[in-house]
Amino acid sequence: MLIFLTFIMLAAERNSEMGMARAIGMKRINLTESFIAEGIGYNLGSALIGAFLGLGVAYGLIQALSQAFSGFGVTLAFNMQPQSLIIAYTGGAVLTFITVVFASWRAANLNIVRAIRNIPEPQLFSESVSSWKNILFATVASIISILRFVPPVIGFIIVKFLRLNGFRKRYSSSVGWAMLGIIFGFYLIYWGGWQNNQEFAYTSGLSIVLLAMPIIGVYFGRSPAKLYSISSLILLWFWLLPLPFNIFIDDAKTWSDPINAFFNLFGLGHEKLDGNIEMFFVSGIFMTAASTMFIIFNADKIVGIIGLGGRWFKELVPALKIAVSFPLASKFRTGMTIAMFTLVVFGIVVTTILNANFTRLFLGGETSTGGYQVLVETPPGIKPIKNLASTLQASGEVDITSITQFSRIDTWAINVEAQDHPDIEQVDGMVKGKLNISGANSSFLKSNALNIKGMAEGYETAEDIFIALATNKNYAVIGERVIDPGGPFGDPSNDNIALPAYEELRTTSGWKPFTMIIEPKRPEYLESSEVSEGSGLEETWPEQVEKTQITVIGIIDAASESLIADFGNMLVSSVTLNQIFDDRFDEGRQFFMKSTHYLQLKDTSDQSALSVANDIESTLFGTGVQATSIAKVQADQTSQSQSFQILFEAFMGLGLLVGIAALGVISFRAVVERRQQIGMLRAIGFTRRMTAIAFFVEASFIAFIGIGLGIVLGIGLSYNLLSSPDALGGGGNEFSFYVPWFRVFWFLTLAYVAAMLMTLIPARKASKIAVAEALRYE
Repeated sequence: MLIFLTFIMLAAERNSEMGMARAIGMKRINLTESFIAEGIGYNLGSALIGAFLGLGVAYGLIQALSQAFSGFGVTLAFNMQPQSLIIAYTGGAVLTFITVVFASWRAANLNIVRAIRNIPEPQLFSESVSSWKNILFATVASIISILRFVPPVIGFIIVKFLRLNGFRKRYSSSVGWAMLGIIFGFYLIYWGGWQNNQEFAYTSGLSIVLLAMPIIGVYFGRSPAKLYSISSLILLWFWLLPLPFNIFIDDAKTWSDPINAFFNLFGLGHEKLDGNIEMFFVSGIFMTAASTMFIIFNADKIVGIIGLGGRWFKELVPALKIAVSFPLASKFRTGMTIAMFTLVVFGIVVTTILNANFTRLFLGGETSTGGYQVLVETPPGIKPIKNLASTLQASGEVDITSITQFSRIDTWAINVEAQDHPDIEQVDGMVKGKLNISGANSSFLKSNALNIKGMAEGYETAEDIFIALATNKNYAVIGERVIDPGGPFGDPSNDNIALPAYEELRTTSGWKPFTMIIEPKRPEYLESSEVSEGSGLEETWPEQVEKTQITVIGIIDAASESLIADFGNMLVSSVTLNQIFDDRFDEGRQFFMKSTHYLQLKDTSDQSALSVANDIESTLFGTGVQATSIAKVQADQTSQSQSFQILFEAFMGLGLLVGIAALGVISFRAVVERRQQIGMLRAIGFTRRMTAIAFFVEASFIAFIGIGLGIVLGIGLSYNLLSSPDALGGGGNEFSFYVPWFRVFWFLTLAYVAAMLMTLIPARKASKIAVAEALRYE
């Protein structure tokens, strides 16, 4: 966008010279070639500099990531392959070259008389003679233009052979391309909505139709400001749905597709559409385009609002009006600059808000900790402590009165074969994989704060589910990763058992309890004879372990299992776990079982939890037990997550440099391009101070509009994404929308200050131009 904008500015500055060149015989293709030749010089040099600067940025990112992941025991090393550098350089050069060619073609597409006399171009898309017949011919001419290049060479030959080139040149018009865009848009709506259920094509088609339809109205002489204002507002409304309805009406969370709602009235609606990460990009592009159009086509109202301040700022109002009027007089150039700022700010805001909310949901709050403050873990291979309270009381070194609840979970990591629900045909027979089965004692089942996302019929609350687990043998709840261990962004992992047939259970309740037949298999790691060496325990595994039928009555949501992995296992009562394993194993079971105690404290502060954990670990040091403050684990993981997020956001913030560079280019070129106008302003009474303020406010206005639009659109889209029924794997998570204002404003304030610093030099330069010299300038 910056390259395209730069060439448009160069063309505007050389408008008269290009008209003269065309008048003395230079063809349009020759003018295009001269711009391309100039652009190639910029292209090759800047791509080379950019490639090596990219290496420096990559090195810095690798070092920062290595620090962020050091807590996980992961070391990252910088590695650069020459072929990668060559690919990056050539890829950037080719992309820039394509942009240069398009910008050069547009710059050379001018009217000779208007260019020589420096007369503004006529109103875009308007025609002196307009009719539906001409629209039809213009549409055909546009199709012929496409046919000339598709397929390559063959299409060109066909057009020449049929002598269609004359027809194309005679009737070629922008309105033809608009009609072609509308036809293509409607086709995308049908193809994406009713044929392939692709949200990308469906929403893109509707957006293209809304952007192209005003061109038809302008062609027939209607006001472009009104038409584009209405079109941009409808487009924004479509992309921001279900806002604002979902703020006040809970059922409105699904009001995001008015077209399908209309067709549903006649029973012709389409099925649910599939969308992924690509929707983030397409939404940003179309919302940015719509909001920029609305600002550009309502510029006169902005100038009028500034005029209202004349009562209090009489000296500054003329400078402010000039500062706003100049950029809005060049709608295309200013719109491109605002769009660059808006698009980058939009990306940063959405990324920042989503990262912050994911961190709060999955690494913060009582749900992810289960309502406990300390965990005491006995790893496999070590004999577990049967009664932790009695052991600590006997030691006399831990004040057990500070502990209000002793809960325990025993976990077995085994290979299993599980039989899926026989009534669902998606999965047949036995499903093989790895599965962690955890048995919780009665204290845990009564005191935990885990969130149950989907519940079987007959259960209304999480408390009902855990009461059922405590009173019924062979009842279980399972974590979301058991259903789909790969999560929403990947295929199921081979390390866990997957039950894809139960995908719908994530977001619904009232389904019938289903059964799984568990048949434990000998873990692979026990094949090694070194496992039992030095442990003093004899490992045994029965030749045959009987199958056990488990009835699943609930789904634990992803937020509850994100911090402590045991909370996402197949969770049963300790009685059920003993029935499956303990009756069939001798002391060798310690090889397979991990025992974890979860403690609730009177004083739930982080400092108290850390103190109790340290006291327990020092007291039981000789047993191999590890005690940890859950708050500390939560804080460490949150800190690591935020470090990575800030690093990623800073990398995205580099994109703001493009917008800042664009402002700098505009400001420096404006001093040269408007030299005569500056002289006229000084001649009619503008002081140097007022001239400098006008240039400074001009850049500030563009940056402020871009940043403001990016923030508003980013917050709106983020709210819709996180409050959607399909968000985070389903609507069962308790959601409280959060905007990290400090991080958002830190990035954007830094960008705004940098943009203003880029404007100071040209503003100062403009204020020092001599009046007589500026008036003689041509």
